[in-house]
Amino acid sequence: MTEKLKNNLKKLNAIAELKYNWDLHGAPEFNKKLIDFCKEQLLQIDEEFSNIENVQPEIFPTNSETIQLEFKNGSDWLEIEIPNDMSHIDYFMFKNNEETEQSPSDIHELLKVVESFYG
Repeated sequence: MTEKLKNNLKKLNAIAELKYNWDLHGAPEFNKKLIDFCKEQLLQIDEEFSNIENVQPEIFPTNSETIQLEFKNGSDWLEIEIPNDMSHIDYFMFKNNEETEQSPSDIHELLKVVESFYG
């Protein structure tokens, strides 16, 4: 397990502890199922893309009830947002000087989106 993965799992644990109004603007708590799903995805990403250095994303809670994952690969980047209800994922990718925005995508397509980013 990489140090970055350990840090991301700790960050998700901290996000799980956020209470209603954590941003002082009425942001809700995060769904435990969402936190667990994100942890599972990070573990799979670490395993499936172990040949890529620094494959783990930056993770941010948003006040719009989503968890945002930000991946970087040189000058390319990928942002994935997963809503609290886990109904879909939204993503925005900038790769090879081309922009791609997709919404909504099945939440179970997350690894395929990451694979298309690094592939």
